[in-house]
Amino acid sequence: MKRLLLILLVLLSGCALSEVSEDGVYSNQWYSIDVPEGWIVAEAEDGRVLSLLSTGDDFVNIAVEVTETDLTLSEVWDDEKDRLERSEWWVATHPIQEQTTTLDSEFAYTIFYEYYLGQPLLAQGVVAVHDGNSFIVTLQSVDGVFDSEYATLEASLNSFEFNS
Repeated sequence: MKRLLLILLVLLSGCALSEVSEDGVYSNQWYSIDVPEGWIVAEAEDGRVLSLLSTGDDFVNIAVEVTETDLTLSEVWDDEKDRLERSEWWVATHPIQEQTTTLDSEFAYTIFYEYYLGQPLLAQGVVAVHDGNSFIVTLQSVDGVFDSEYATLEASLNSFEFNS
C-alpha cells in the first residue's frame, strides 16, 4: 500500500517513473548514480530533476537537481543557502554543519541541516558546478532514521559521476 501511495505521489508531482540498468545505475546525459536496490526512481525534465525513494516504512530520499548556470560554485552555494533560509515549504530550517567536499571530481560544498515538513527531517545537501550546470544532490530522511540509513545514502552519493 505504501509503495502504491509513493508511486501516486510521484506521478501527481509531474515526475515519471524511470528504469535503471541491470546493474542498478540510473544514467542520463548529465550524470549517473547508483540506485539502492528496490528503490523507486522518478524523473522530471529529462532527468534534470530526479528522486530516488526508499520503499521502506520511513521516508528516505535522494534528490538530484540539475540547472543550467553561468554562476560560479560560490554563487550557486550562496543561492542554495538563501533558498533554504527563505523556503516556504521547509519550515524551521536549521543548518547543523557546512563543509567542503567533492562530487565526483569537482570541488563542492555540503551542508547538513534539519527542517520540518509535516514531521522533523534531517538532510545533507551537496552543491557542485560542472560543465555549465549546477548540481544539487540532497540526501534526506525523517528524524531518527538518517543515521541508520546514511550508509545507503552515502553509497549512492559516492557513486555519482558526471557524464559530460
